[in-house]
Formats: sequence, C-alpha cells, structure tokens
Amino acid sequence: MGMRGGTGPQLSPKLIKILEDPKKWKEYSEKADKKAKEHDKNLRKRGKQLYELLVQQDFVVESYVGTGKYHSIVTDPGSMGGPPGRSQRTGYSRTLEITVEPINNKKEVPVKTLVFYGDTQIRPGDTIRATIPCYKKEEFRSLPPHLRDRGVYIRRDLGEKEEAIQLELLVNGKVVGTEISVHYKKYQKQ
Repeated sequence: MGMRGGTGPQLSPKLIKILEDPKKWKEYSEKADKKAKEHDKNLRKRGKQLYELLVQQDFVVESYVGTGKYHSIVTDPGSMGGPPGRSQRTGYSRTLEITVEPINNKKEVPVKTLVFYGDTQIRPGDTIRATIPCYKKEEFRSLPPHLRDRGVYIRRDLGEKEEAIQLELLVNGKVVGTEISVHYKKYQKQ
C-alpha cells in the first residue's frame, strides 16, 4: 500500500528562522515559558473550590422526560464462541431532563433544560429552586504535557442545558421538599 500524499502543518517563515538559530530558539523558549508561568499564576488566583461555584435559581417546571437504566457486572464471561456468560444486576439509575422557565432574571438566565441524575417527585407547574454547578476547568500551561489536565475551576456563564445537583420544591416561596442527585457529594465542602 502506498502512503497518503499531502503536506503536514506548515511553519511560518518567522518560526523557521527561530528554530534554525539556537540563540533565538532559547530566547523564544524562555519567553514562552515565562508567559505560561504568568498565565498559571493568574489562573491560580482566579481558581475556586467546586462548592464555591454553585448557583441557585428558581424555575417553573414545564415538563420532564425520565429515563432509567439497569447496571450489571459480568460474573462469568463465558467462553469464546460458546454461550454468553452470566451477569448480575447491580443497580438502577434514573436521569431526568426537565424543561423549565426561569422565574427571575429571564434575560440573564438562558437555562431551558435541567438534567437531574436521580429521582424526583416534581410535576409540571411546580416551582423549584435548582442548585447548579457553574464552572469550567482551566488547565495549567507551564506543566509538562502529561500533567496539563491538572488545573483549576473558574466560574462560567450559564448555558441552555445545565446539570442540577439539588432540587428544592417551593410552595409560596417556602421550601417543602429537597432532592439531591447522585453527584451532590462531589460539590460539598470537604
């Protein structure tokens, strides 16, 4: 079989000159390293703990769709070409996609759908207060490539679809019931 034709990524003439001159390469590399360290320093200042990045917002429930899923483990894989092995059910999980309308700040809150990992007794027309994790992870640039996934959490804007880790049922502005998702513990202060 022949090799595929084509050219790889093209380097700019400026970068080629830097790569050809060891002195320029050293200056370029040191400048890039300094810039990455400065970025990481600023990032560390902005970083927050997950429990500090929770937002509460009130909504009216319009509708919802719930899905359930059985979980199992294979206890005996069977033999290749033979009958299938045995498995054992280990649990059941439920996920709800809830269509909502924000009560306050409608222009500032674009959320139209809440995803809740767990079961709930809410119904269309109910007023709920949702606790929403609102963050993104920023990676450090000065770390070696195999460690770059380490980073910090920073606040982001809400989107149209968000995960809710807690739902509180409100009646006349008063909390009358609370349900927490399976991910709730991840966002609590340790």
